[in-house]
Amino acid sequence: MSTQVVHESEQTRQHARYHIPACLRINAVDYKINEWSVSGLSASGIPLDIGSQHQHHAHLEFDFDGFNFSAAIDIEILRYQDSGEMGCRFINLSKQNLSLIHHIINAFLEGQTVNAGEFIHIAGRDSFEKKHEETSEADQTGWFKRTQRAITRTLKRLLLFSIFGLLLAFVLYTAYQRLFIIEALSAKIQGQIIVLRAPNDGFFHTAIPHTTQYTDNGLLLGTLQLVNGGASSIEAPCDCHLLNTHVTDNIFIAKGEPLFTLAPKQPNLYIEAQIDFEHIAHLSTGDRAEIRLLNGDIRFGTVQKVIAHARSENLQSSPLKRPTAQSTEYAAAIITPDETLPLTLLDHVVTVSINTFKQADFDLP
Repeated sequence: MSTQVVHESEQTRQHARYHIPACLRINAVDYKINEWSVSGLSASGIPLDIGSQHQHHAHLEFDFDGFNFSAAIDIEILRYQDSGEMGCRFINLSKQNLSLIHHIINAFLEGQTVNAGEFIHIAGRDSFEKKHEETSEADQTGWFKRTQRAITRTLKRLLLFSIFGLLLAFVLYTAYQRLFIIEALSAKIQGQIIVLRAPNDGFFHTAIPHTTQYTDNGLLLGTLQLVNGGASSIEAPCDCHLLNTHVTDNIFIAKGEPLFTLAPKQPNLYIEAQIDFEHIAHLSTGDRAEIRLLNGDIRFGTVQKVIAHARSENLQSSPLKRPTAQSTEYAAAIITPDETLPLTLLDHVVTVSINTFKQADFDLP
């Protein structure tokens, strides 16, 4: 087998070209190689359907004494002539194939015999070097990946612990609400008020402007001209807020009808909350209460006393009616707020929650 080399001085090429016998196999068809190098080759007899395409997957075939060698390559067609001649270059050439091609070229140039054992040695060596490079790269990126995995595991654990903590908190909160929190059936802000009524039948004459809001003790509010003659004076019993005037001027008023509603300047408003009797055993004076106003404001207070909602004096107020022995449906908890409530909240409806938890009940003896 004769070896021919075309030098760089004869024709400008990137690499030296060799006339080492080989063939190019594309789609299971062998084509003659005119010359080739480590970067590409030229072949003849190439049909138009192959030459018109840009890239191909091919095999470089060598026929040695006793065995054949085939190297899988990808080629990119650089030129194609109507005569069927084609020039192409190798692309995506693996390091292993490049080493095998170099070995073939060096062996032919030095006149050495190529055997299968050398190919196996070269393939095994390149595979080891590739694995070593991958291992080195893995070592370089291993710390980052380990750190990333550790952070991911930590975040997953934190997420699980957070979910478990939220579930546990929800269960504990629900149990606490059922065991220690009493919700009032209804509640209203109340305070001390004074209702002035007509002492006798007569015609009422007001003595104050209709815009009056405050009264001094003893201030003349109006006069009542009695039907049988004479007159009665209606005076303010205290330094008060004038909450309401129930009558207009110069109208007839029957005995007992309301004339004015007043409240002391320090009304000391409180909350009366209706509590179901089944909770009375858990309720005691001194328990803390949360008072939620209709505008969303939250106030706090203390239970001062617990009484029956139907007062004894109310049950006995109508002597013509026989008092009933039927028990009332709920009790009334009187709650004093920690902060003074404005008089404008009088008779406003609120919601009340009473906390019956007592630390002393859980202290060890």
